[in-house]
Amino acid sequence: MDLNIQHYIHKEKWIDDDLCDEIITTLDTENTWLPFPKDVVGAYPDAPRKQDGIAGSTLSIDWEQFIGDPDIPEQDRNYGLCHMQNKDQMLKLRERITAGLDHYVHDYLEDIEWYDYYRGFTDPKFMKYQESHDMMEHCDHVGNAVGGKGIPTVSIVGSLDDRHEGGYLRFWDKKNYYIGKGEIMFFPSNFLYPHRVTAVTGGLRYSFVSWVW
Repeated sequence: MDLNIQHYIHKEKWIDDDLCDEIITTLDTENTWLPFPKDVVGAYPDAPRKQDGIAGSTLSIDWEQFIGDPDIPEQDRNYGLCHMQNKDQMLKLRERITAGLDHYVHDYLEDIEWYDYYRGFTDPKFMKYQESHDMMEHCDHVGNAVGGKGIPTVSIVGSLDDRHEGGYLRFWDKKNYYIGKGEIMFFPSNFLYPHRVTAVTGGLRYSFVSWVW
């Protein structure tokens, strides 16, 4: 077992460019993007978070209450969130995620004998970042991420484009990872892996997230 926790952050290209382009076109055609507030702490000062142990932590927040809030001023809106309605493309994407996840669990982590099985993963949730959009630091160790099926064991982040600048996935507030078009990153969801998305400085960043249980 590798004792360097960075080892367990792993990314590879699992989605071909054509499928990435098709998904982006579908998402923007369906146009079900809902805004998320840029400053959750400032916009919703009564939302519980400080007791989670990390300043600005999102562990106890029910994110659904903030998505698409019509009272978010335009200047305070951050990235957009949506689910894809096209079932055929969702199936294709899930097949590629499954291939990457199986590789991560069974091959990349082959020396971790006590973790060789997972039950499933959530349908991807898509995110669209424009210039200046970012995401606050958090970890994914929260039960509502997988709909009450338990606590996620592995987090999944994928990229659908390579036309944006900035928008790095930053771990421990010091290590930046750029996820290229069609690449999927897998990493443990627990408290040892706090991460955030740095501000996008140009273009549009299309990504998706999912969680394994």
